[in-house]
Amino acid sequence: MAPKKPLEEYAYKYMKQRINDGTLEAGVIYSETRMAAKIGISRTPFRTALAKLRQDHYIDILPSKGFQVHNMTLDDIHNTYQSRIAVEGYCTLYLHWNKHTPEGQAALKELDRVLHDAEHALNRNTSAGEYLPLDDAFHQVIVAFCKNRELMALFENYNHLLRLIALKTFEAPGRFQQSLSEHREIYQSILSEGAHAGEAVYRSVIRHIDATKQCALSVLEQNNTASEGG
Repeated sequence: MAPKKPLEEYAYKYMKQRINDGTLEAGVIYSETRMAAKIGISRTPFRTALAKLRQDHYIDILPSKGFQVHNMTLDDIHNTYQSRIAVEGYCTLYLHWNKHTPEGQAALKELDRVLHDAEHALNRNTSAGEYLPLDDAFHQVIVAFCKNRELMALFENYNHLLRLIALKTFEAPGRFQQSLSEHREIYQSILSEGAHAGEAVYRSVIRHIDATKQCALSVLEQNNTASEGG
């Protein structure tokens, strides 16, 4: 039975968690009636939760069929990576500007730890699913440093949109190594000094996000080709 709190909120959080942890799979059509029954609520609050999930780009509603996990489109890719540059570009600069503060030093220490963990994972030939949290952690440390709830919400929103496609990008040969190298470049740019240091920071972020975007576009093209072939 669902707990005694707003049913729409409970259903939204339940579904969001199941999407993020991969329990609900992309490409599968789910029944509203069966899922509402599984959660233990009626269809009315469940539909309200689905409407919000659709608004937040977690799902696509298929009239007379049900719903499925949202499939990324070309527009999604472009819009999401533009958002990444706006959010992470500023947050990385903010850490650079405040790197000598105690808080900045703590964030840099955490970034260094994440980079070392990622390098060890790479040496162990870890899977994409195991490496992705380390990739996420690097960006999360930077965005969290700003202590801005709105920026964190944007980060979490686009991060979930890219999660499935990010897993596939890490299946490309050499992408682990390239991503780690790009992260190290960002880290070193944050430490840099001089009149043009800020520009170097922003450029390093753009290079990394653009490289990731190109991988995502390649995955999307492969998925579209496979769908057309099927």
